[in-house]
Amino acid sequence: MDAHRLLTVKTGNITLQPDEVDFLRQEISTREQSIATLLSECKTLKGLLAPLRRQAVPPETLGEIFYHAIWQAEPDYDCDHAVDQRLLNICLVCKAWRSAALGAPRLWCTIEDFPLAAPITGDFSQVETWFKHAGSLPKTIELYEIDHVDRIPEDCQSVQV
Repeated sequence: MDAHRLLTVKTGNITLQPDEVDFLRQEISTREQSIATLLSECKTLKGLLAPLRRQAVPPETLGEIFYHAIWQAEPDYDCDHAVDQRLLNICLVCKAWRSAALGAPRLWCTIEDFPLAAPITGDFSQVETWFKHAGSLPKTIELYEIDHVDRIPEDCQSVQV
């Protein structure tokens, strides 16, 4: 269908031929696909303007958000180290989140469910590294003893350092 015929059809009360109907359906489909592509591109561009993406949220505020997300979330009973793992997962999101988490000392004050095997031969360098991020804040580590069949007793001992 040429431009003149399309204009005539638009402005007049003219019956369309079968090939013109097919052409218009194809044209509508092509334009709808173009619109869908443009909307998807707009959504991606809007995502670039998100405050977290632009680092418009100060690291201190992110640290506070992380604290509440980690410590006030429902416990994950499938994971022995639920809180610790959530914190580590936050650190893996991006450099800005890692930096914000490392700069929030109260995120690093507690280690939950640290296994203690008898005799004590463990490497505590990870504990030291973890607690270094807590700075001068009081630190707490929850220990549990592993018996010979690797069962975790129901009662854990909590030690404040």
